[in-house]
Amino acid sequence: MSYRERNSISREAILRKILDPEARERLKRIEIVKPKFAIQVANYLIALYSSGHLKKVISDQELKRILTLLSKKREFRIIRK
Repeated sequence: MSYRERNSISREAILRKILDPEARERLKRIEIVKPKFAIQVANYLIALYSSGHLKKVISDQELKRILTLLSKKREFRIIRK
């Protein structure tokens, strides 16, 4: 088993621990549409879990709030002249 496969399996295991089923399903749907953003969100959640800041399972509503916060950081405007 390669490093990438082991890393992917461990990431999935951590996400299964910290996300409830609806939140996990939402993240999977986002991964289909915006893979880079889904990876960013997953990395953020795993970092919170690793640092001990997550004390409970994240619900779908909480994940929506996190997605809103992270998507606001990515906003940019295109001004046409």
